[in-house]
Amino acid sequence: LGFAAVMAVGMIAAAVATTSGMAAGMGMPFMILNFFFAGLYVPTAQLPHVLQTIGAYVPFGAVVDAWSGQGALWQHLAVLAGYTVVGGFAAAKLFRWE
Repeated sequence: LGFAAVMAVGMIAAAVATTSGMAAGMGMPFMILNFFFAGLYVPTAQLPHVLQTIGAYVPFGAVVDAWSGQGALWQHLAVLAGYTVVGGFAAAKLFRWE
């Protein structure tokens, strides 16, 4: 489900970008944000409580929280399912053949 959520958001960038370089440039800030909230740069336990709460609503943050057993698993799965459904529908709606 985590893979599907990140892929759906990546498909939005691919749907609106006109070149592959543009799609990569649009997706990079999203991935950096995901890495931050997953604890790649700073351990999530050292983040302020507000950032920890926000991180629970970012796909990689929800995945890491679900794997570590923090909080209710259904909430993390709901966040990931939300990104998957909304991102998938948005990408399908925005995609245009040239």
